[in-house]
Amino acid sequence: ITEKIIPNQKTDHRQEKHVEYLQPAGQPAGGKMGTSAIYLNQVHQEVMRMLEMVEYNVDKAFWAFRVGDEERLEEVNETEQYIDYLNKEISQHISKTIGNEPNEKDIFIANQYYKIAGNVEQIGDCALNIAEYTSVLQEKKIKFSKEAQAEMERMEQVLQVFFETLDKSGMGGTEWMERVAWLGQNMNEMAVQYREALAERMRKGICSVEACMVYSEMLTDFKRIGDHALELAKEMQMAADT
Repeated sequence: ITEKIIPNQKTDHRQEKHVEYLQPAGQPAGGKMGTSAIYLNQVHQEVMRMLEMVEYNVDKAFWAFRVGDEERLEEVNETEQYIDYLNKEISQHISKTIGNEPNEKDIFIANQYYKIAGNVEQIGDCALNIAEYTSVLQEKKIKFSKEAQAEMERMEQVLQVFFETLDKSGMGGTEWMERVAWLGQNMNEMAVQYREALAERMRKGICSVEACMVYSEMLTDFKRIGDHALELAKEMQMAADT
């Protein structure tokens, strides 16, 4: 799935860290933000590049957690470091440029991208958390029940649809936002439903205390991914509507 969504992304992650679309921080193309739409397009492209890396990490982290593959942790961690680097570069770039910008509309849009980058980075943190749980799974030799495996597969499917929706060219429109909001609400409801099912499995002795604790932590990160994705979608819509 990951390779189809982001072809050759793994190779890119192992390259030396760099911004691909932005001019050096504080040196936007054209001198001032308001003189050209090029600047905001550069910011948009860099943020979307960052989002692709996060999508890659979420997919890898969930797969690693579901199968208990600790070997993926290093790969996810390397990509997360790249994500953190891009968030820092994008944020500094916007901060250093916005002080010279007299156009209030461009300032507002740039601020939205600043917030979007922050939410993207937070989703990356959740993905890393999920990947790091694989160390506990290996150490405690934790195996999940068939019910839990089925739940995780459904969570992966919803996340894939969520990211595919965020990547659509029609982002910012009313129908797009309604779709994103529905998916975010669906993720929240899934987290509540699966937590209740987890408690029932623990009560019946199907799930060990250690497995329940780790699974519960993963559900928390799953819900947070949905929350942050919904927030960045709102910010994307506000930028598009300006």
